[in-house]
Amino acid sequence: MRLFIKVALTVSVILAGLVAGAIGVGAAVHEAFILYHRAPRQIVLYDMQRDVQLQLLNNVERYDVDPKRRYMIYAIPQENNPDHPRFNQQRCAWMDIKSSEERAEHWGEQCFVHVSPHGTQSLFVTQVGQVWTFYLHDADGVLEREWKVTQPGVTEVTTWSPNGSFIVTAFEVDTRHNGWTLYHANLITGEAAQLLEDANILSGQWDNRAASWSPYGNYLIIHVAPGNSLNTVQRMVVDAHGNMRDITLSTDPFFPHWLSDNVRIIQQEQQAETGRLVLTNVSDNSHQPMTDFADEWTVYQISSDEQFWLLRRYLKNQQYDLVLLNTNTLEQTIVAQSPGTLFATLLRDGQYVGYWTDTEAGLYRVATSAIQRFDVFDGPGSSFIESPNAAVPYAMQFDLAIGGGWRLRLFNLDTNDITTFEGDTDLVTGRWLPDGRHILLQNFARNNAADFLLSTDTMTLHRIDSVYDFATPDWSADRSQVIFGVGDGFGTQQIFLMDIEAATVQQLTDARVAESAPLWIR
Repeated sequence: MRLFIKVALTVSVILAGLVAGAIGVGAAVHEAFILYHRAPRQIVLYDMQRDVQLQLLNNVERYDVDPKRRYMIYAIPQENNPDHPRFNQQRCAWMDIKSSEERAEHWGEQCFVHVSPHGTQSLFVTQVGQVWTFYLHDADGVLEREWKVTQPGVTEVTTWSPNGSFIVTAFEVDTRHNGWTLYHANLITGEAAQLLEDANILSGQWDNRAASWSPYGNYLIIHVAPGNSLNTVQRMVVDAHGNMRDITLSTDPFFPHWLSDNVRIIQQEQQAETGRLVLTNVSDNSHQPMTDFADEWTVYQISSDEQFWLLRRYLKNQQYDLVLLNTNTLEQTIVAQSPGTLFATLLRDGQYVGYWTDTEAGLYRVATSAIQRFDVFDGPGSSFIESPNAAVPYAMQFDLAIGGGWRLRLFNLDTNDITTFEGDTDLVTGRWLPDGRHILLQNFARNNAADFLLSTDTMTLHRIDSVYDFATPDWSADRSQVIFGVGDGFGTQQIFLMDIEAATVQQLTDARVAESAPLWIR
């Protein structure tokens, strides 16, 4: 069954005004404070109920915030007064956010700050000459441990394991050829050791592209490019005790996928001009081939139970197959053959595959034993995206309508019903909000055209004034409200509050706000 809804801009919509400072308008604010960065280099605590801004810090160079928003750590620029006893040194400190009480401070020519993933610890790294000192504090700002590393370097970047058990710190020692020296420190046992010296980290920087943590944080994969070449890599794995081994199967910079067992990765093994996908156990460096050799394999998606992998097998002359792999039996089912496949995704925990083709514009449901056509539509369509909420049986497909305007198809995956919404405004995208029950339709054009908020509970569209790019969002604990910044392109932004159920948007600050993420203080 299909339900078609044409949306007129003047019929049955709820207007939500942008009211500067009008915190009492609309639904109640669930959390009372926002922490944000205001130019020039100021940290501000904004009491939304009283509409009062409290300046916590001035002239801050870098900072990090506890995920639970209890405290923050920060560094201010070097002292430039020649008469000051700490001339040319930076001060860094630990602060309780709500009371603004400082409980620890450190000094150095440079000072870097890092909060652990769960906020249970914080780390200050200071530099004096070639001596780097690490200060580890608990969640109350009490110093737990300190240690020193003697190492030349111009900067440091620390990556923290997801479980908080160990860190790897990269010191940049030579900016001419991406030279980094890596150290490991176990925060439970106190073990610390050098891992690599003057190594060329892939991508030339220490970021998520050059390192890959296992789901629980027991292992870290580091990609190293020997001899300044970014076309070949070594894939090194480090465990919590600083043991490191080479698990490279090929020199191709193919980034692996971790499986949930925390010890196995999918990587590509090369042979001549072909490659195959292999499961590698990083604990013992054992390998299990999962596919045959082809020109190239790409992992599109893995089902939540990890039994099914959706793969693209590249052949020759721009031809490829879309393949569903059952990892229990290693059986491969060809879902689609090129040309024409534009998009693919696993639906309902890997039971089905949905995809679009530009030849027949069809959405198919694919099981391991049969291929069932879901429906046929008049146009290729774009991304087919399920609700992130497993209790909501909907998937959305948003595209621009032929002849102008926009079109949103909402698929009920349990009943096969399709509800279509259309409008004639300049919307260009649709996205699920984290509650999985609402879809935000946005225009991005900054032309004062309205955006829409769609509720899958009531199948109604609520019109709201444009939220533009919805940048730097931070959600309330119950996911019913979100604060976000809207930049002006010149280094400043305004902060807004959106209430999802009430479909209202409120402006909270003026434009004199630095472009940094606003945060709820709970």
